[in-house]
Amino acid sequence: MSIVALPTAARFERAAGAAAFTDDHSALVAALRQEMPDLAFVVGTTGVETFRGNFIRSSDGALVAENASLWIRAQIEQLGSAEAVYEAFETRGHYRTVGSCITYFVTAAVGSGPLDVVQANITAICERPYKTFCGDHAGHCTADGLVFGDGEAPLDDHPPLDDRRYGFDALCHWRAVFDEIAALEDARRREFAHTRVVRTQTQSGEWSEQGFLEAFPDYLDYETPLHRFACDWAATQAAGPQLHQRWGLEITDYTQDGERDYYAIPCPFDIQQAPRVSSGGSIWQLRARLEAFDEALGYPFAWFFHMIYGNRLGSDVGQRISEAVKAGQLKFTEAQERALLGWREAPYGF
Repeated sequence: MSIVALPTAARFERAAGAAAFTDDHSALVAALRQEMPDLAFVVGTTGVETFRGNFIRSSDGALVAENASLWIRAQIEQLGSAEAVYEAFETRGHYRTVGSCITYFVTAAVGSGPLDVVQANITAICERPYKTFCGDHAGHCTADGLVFGDGEAPLDDHPPLDDRRYGFDALCHWRAVFDEIAALEDARRREFAHTRVVRTQTQSGEWSEQGFLEAFPDYLDYETPLHRFACDWAATQAAGPQLHQRWGLEITDYTQDGERDYYAIPCPFDIQQAPRVSSGGSIWQLRARLEAFDEALGYPFAWFFHMIYGNRLGSDVGQRISEAVKAGQLKFTEAQERALLGWREAPYGF
C-alpha cells in the first residue's frame, strides 16, 4: 500500500456529525468513506461506558443547568443549606442527568508499515437520568452528596432521554505516538542514569564509585511495552489480521508536578467475545482452553496478547505454557515460541 496523506480532524468531525448512530456503525463507515474514500476503516470498541457532563433538568425535561455541580453550589449558597436545596428540588421535581459515553476506535492503514495507522476516537453519547439526590431524606443530605451524587450511578431502569449520537473526540497517528512515548522514556532513563552513581564496598572495607551506565551498560537498551507488543504481533500474525484491525490505543496524556506522563495501552475490540481462562488442570487441558480462546476470537495466538493485556487470563497461564515449551511438551510456531520465551525472560504487560 502506498502512503496516503494523513486525514485531518475536520474530516472525522464532519463524518461523525453527519452519521446517525447504528449498532453496526454502517452509517458512520459510509460517512467516513465519503470523506476519505482512499481509506479502509475498522470500527472497534471495548464496550466500556464512561460518563461525561452532569446536567439539571426540570420535571418537564427542560434544561435548567449544563453544569450540575456549579448550579447546586450556587443554590446551596442562595438557600443556606444542602437540606433546603434538597427539599426545594423535591418540590420542583428537578432531576439530574449524565452523559453516557462509549468510545469507538476508528482505525485505518495509511501506509505499508504496521504503525502507519491513523486512529480517531469517536464517541457515541446519550443523556441518561441520574440519581437526583443523596440520602433518603433531607436530614441525610450533605453539600458534597448533592454536588457529586453520593457516588451513585445512572438509573439503569430508566430509558435514555435521547438517542445516541456520534461525536469526534481525538485523532492520532500511531507511529507518532510510539515514537513520542519511546523518546520520553529514553529521556527519563538518561536523566536517571546521568544523575546516579553506584557505590560498592570491597572486601577490605573500602568504598568505590562508578557511573551508573558503567555499572549497567545495557540500561538504555530498552524497548517500551507498547513497542514490544507491536513487534510481537507483527512477528506472530504475518498471515493474520493487522494490529489496528483488532486493537486500538487508549492514550493518556497529562502533566503532574511539572512532569509529563504520556502513555498508551492497547485495547482489544473483541474483549466481549473473549472467555476467561484459568491456569489450572493438566497442561493439555490448558492448551485446549487456549485453542478454544483463539477460535472464539478468530486468530491464532490471541491468548498471548490478551494475557499481556491482562483481562481474561493472567501471567500464570503464560508461565505454565512457556515452561512446557522449554521442556519440549508443547510446540508452537517458531515466531510464537520466540515471542513467548522472550516475554518469559523479560515480562511486560499493561
